[in-house]
Amino acid sequence: MPTQRYSPQQIDSFIEDAKRDGFVVLRNHFSREKLETWAEDFPPLLDRQIELEKDTPNRGAQRFYVTLPFSAPYADPQVYEDEDVLAIVEGLAGKDYVMGQLATDTPLKGSDYQELTATLRRSFRSGRSKHHPFNSRSTFPWWTSRQRWVPLRWRGARTW
Repeated sequence: MPTQRYSPQQIDSFIEDAKRDGFVVLRNHFSREKLETWAEDFPPLLDRQIELEKDTPNRGAQRFYVTLPFSAPYADPQVYEDEDVLAIVEGLAGKDYVMGQLATDTPLKGSDYQELTATLRRSFRSGRSKHHPFNSRSTFPWWTSRQRWVPLRWRGARTW
């Protein structure tokens, strides 16, 4: 397992970015090859979810929540045990944070715009809260030339 790539000061900066913006971007943090493998294995999972939700979409038009199986290639300790990601999550959610699920919220062409959710804001208003965040996410957006998936729109979005 690789050691942390970022200094404690950089981790603190990422935590502050997440508190302020609702997200943090770790550019080139995971290998392109790893994410390409995830993207190659993803279409059948997405197709299955589209079929399940076609008559009753639960995230709006052309937006699908896909739970990833906790098996290869997704069950990868280089992702879910990454020391930098864990340090950021611990800084936001505390030492007792537990990963309950690995999933995607996947917007397709024609999806409705979805603002960032406010699940964490109350916990961070005045320092540490006695109420821990229930849910947070790590998002891996996939852009493809197939124009099937669309990029997530973060900048300028109302985060809370």
